[in-house]
Amino acid sequence: MAELELSLSDGVGAAIAAPDTDETPGVVVELQGNAEGRAATRQITLLVGDTLPKLVFLLSDGDGGVYDLDEATVTFRMREREADAGTYTVEGECTVLTSGVVTYDLASADTATPGEYYAELEMDFGGGLVYTSEVFVVRIRETL
Repeated sequence: MAELELSLSDGVGAAIAAPDTDETPGVVVELQGNAEGRAATRQITLLVGDTLPKLVFLLSDGDGGVYDLDEATVTFRMREREADAGTYTVEGECTVLTSGVVTYDLASADTATPGEYYAELEMDFGGGLVYTSEVFVVRIRETL
């Protein structure tokens, strides 16, 4: 399988047009898949209780071809930075918008507790074919 590249898009000057960009603010984060040495490389900052931005992921291979996700299940997972691996505070299924594009809608419970979290996407293509993205950081801070 070719290396995975991920992008979160706000639809403003981004490579993809996210749905409802006029009504839904977004965030821009770029990640590249890495099968070894997963380490946090990017950060999304949110405030306690935020349910926006809508997180939109573009999943493509190293040649720019998008992955066919029609039969895949894509899961967004997040855990507290100090928590044991596999101890998720958030684990929710993403919605496939088009080939290679998925979105995760935040719930207020997802951002209820301030702190730093590690996050990733797991793509299950069926038949035992599973790929997990590189880890990125989600920082949730108190409001003023």
